[in-house]
Amino acid sequence: MKRFVIGLVFLILLSSQMMAGWLIVEKREDRFGNFSTQSVFILDQKVRVENITSTYIFHLDTKSTTIIFPKQMSFWTGSHDSLRAELFRTVERQVLVMIEQLPEGERNQVGAEFDQMLQILKTVQPDSLLPENFKIEVTDSLLDLGGYSCRKYLFVMDTVVMEELWITEQVQPYLTLEMSQLNEMMRTFSKPTPLSIFRESSEWIGLLKHGLVMKSVIPDSFGNSVMHVERVREAGIPPDFFDAPPDYRSIGITEVVGIMMGDTNEINPSEGSLPKSPQLKNIVPSPFLKDTYDQRQNNY
Repeated sequence: MKRFVIGLVFLILLSSQMMAGWLIVEKREDRFGNFSTQSVFILDQKVRVENITSTYIFHLDTKSTTIIFPKQMSFWTGSHDSLRAELFRTVERQVLVMIEQLPEGERNQVGAEFDQMLQILKTVQPDSLLPENFKIEVTDSLLDLGGYSCRKYLFVMDTVVMEELWITEQVQPYLTLEMSQLNEMMRTFSKPTPLSIFRESSEWIGLLKHGLVMKSVIPDSFGNSVMHVERVREAGIPPDFFDAPPDYRSIGITEVVGIMMGDTNEINPSEGSLPKSPQLKNIVPSPFLKDTYDQRQNNY
């Protein structure tokens, strides 16, 4: 009886340290048949995005980002602006070296194209209005996914369907998040594409704040890229889950950029061990190793 009481007290104390948040588990298959899993944890104005190789933590209230590299047992914390600037400097240096090695007749053309691309990448504040040839179409098609009624939407550029989405309004994990701030912080880890134009629009952010993308299909002549939500539910999350592991080594911005770009002897790109960028289809791993990843998801 005494042991039971002690156990009950322990559970009460443990639950008192947990706060109501959200867990979203997404599974993806790219056009080449490669599968991956990503988990998103949301608590107040904090978002944690986990995949097999790395974890990205966004503190929207303080505008700070933490990136955790389990394989290196290291982490970096700082502003997304400083990381973005260092990434650009590194990319610029590498590309300029490559341009210098091109035949003289190609240097000017390639250099001009690179300068144009760099200016686009350096744009801090994207246009929140969709261009005239871009539109988000709502359809009458309904589908039950994971027990939620979902409506089909289309991302259309000119007359081409860029993406098909099934969105439910029956669950709203992003309702209280500062979505524009999260979008801005995540732009550091993404390249500009036609789809990013949709995801940076106020129309898209408005859709997402009041719903959740349960399935996405990006058509391609070589095969579709598909994402579906395997699990979404409210979950008790301890606040320190959004902190870096205390036994991990803090690294500087130069080292974190080196790891992200694969410039390290500790990472072998052929093993698929490079950190994967966070992908929040709904907007926009971990102090534990791969063999405990699925077990951790079941604990929340």
